Amino acid sequence: MLRIVGGAESLPYDFPWALSLQRGGSHRCGATLVTADHALTAAHCFEAGASSSEHSVSVYRHDLSQADHQEHACSQTISVSEIKCHPDWNEVTFNNDICVLKLQRAATCAGSIGLPELSGGDPFVGEEVTVAGWGVLNEEHTVTPDKLHFVEIP
Repeated sequence: MLRIVGGAESLPYDFPWALSLQRGGSHRCGATLVTADHALTAAHCFEAGASSSEHSVSVYRHDLSQADHQEHACSQTISVSEIKCHPDWNEVTFNNDICVLKLQRAATCAGSIGLPELSGGDPFVGEEVTVAGWGVLNEEHTVTPDKLHFVEIP
């Protein structure tokens, strides 16, 4: 389970690339929009044999207790058309815990989201990075917040 331990609630839409991966309309995991029609998420978010037709992503969300169309002009739900998890994903060790999601259509406001740009090398070695999501806020809790949180980690 993702933890945003020691973090704080984000301002609405500070992290527009943060998606809610949903199954049957309920939040399951966080994901990151990496192109207008692709997202990254963790392999542990899916049960064996999971069907892409059961999953969608919710874009431009902050408060999961609000209907997506009530949140922001760019809020939308997009069905997942394909799930490709790392072939060496190991559910015991959590090695290679990553999947690429192909979305049925491009996010309409993707141009304003500020998609990640990667340079060569190891850009984060020794640098602080920001993690955002709806994960539990401390080691003792198992309930996740409705509002997006973030934490800076070394």
